[in-house]
Amino acid sequence: VKRQAKGDCDLLVLPETCLTRGGGRDAREQSRAFTEHILPSLSDLAKSLNTPVIAPILRPLPANRAPTVLPTFTKDSPYIHKAEPKELLLNTQLVIHSDGSLCAAYDKIHMFELISTGPGGHSVRERDTYEPGDHLTAVKLKGWNIGLTTCYDVRFTGRDHWHTLLKARAIENQAYVLAPNLAGDNARSGLGSYGHTLAVDPWGSVVSDLGTMPEGVGMVTLKREEMDKARQKLQSVRDITLIDKAKPPGSGAPYPLFTADLH
Repeated sequence: VKRQAKGDCDLLVLPETCLTRGGGRDAREQSRAFTEHILPSLSDLAKSLNTPVIAPILRPLPANRAPTVLPTFTKDSPYIHKAEPKELLLNTQLVIHSDGSLCAAYDKIHMFELISTGPGGHSVRERDTYEPGDHLTAVKLKGWNIGLTTCYDVRFTGRDHWHTLLKARAIENQAYVLAPNLAGDNARSGLGSYGHTLAVDPWGSVVSDLGTMPEGVGMVTLKREEMDKARQKLQSVRDITLIDKAKPPGSGAPYPLFTADLH
């Protein structure tokens, strides 16, 4: 990453849980190094590149935030649940300024769940490991507004929908979508990652796809004129109306929006 990005990069975006491999127990153990090792290492990376870094990591639930008591699978049946307190983590995108300071953070809101009953199948229930986030986050960089989202916030099923949904998000928002992804098999958890780190332009064209290579860095130039061109062809972003049934009109989005400026 340092060799590819140094001197030629305005923003480095890393994939979800980029420093963690394994299951829930591994995640909890590794997250305990957040303050002492993970955050300082990412800060040093941003400073060495002189580049802002967006790094999705796992971190312990802050002491001032009470964990939620969530249901979990019983050993005998994935369909029967019991209440059990968990040591929950936050699946967090850290936004680190080029000077190494922590600028903003986004905690993944939507938890993925997959129940597999077939032979050799794997069941995934992120609520057993992660506490859902409670706010949205956007940052500004050199005149660009950047919204943060993680994995199931978009909703996908690997190879079946990854390209389709990311292209749809770019088209409907008339914006670039940068989607870094893990690749290869996780020997400790038994799960595989689809790879195909993508960059999609505002008209829905894939401008970079790293395929299934186990390691790689994609370099993409975002062009303001391409976004302007898409929005001039069809001014759908201008016509978006946000509706929250739980609140009266004009009261705001369902979640509070945290904004930060990377300048």
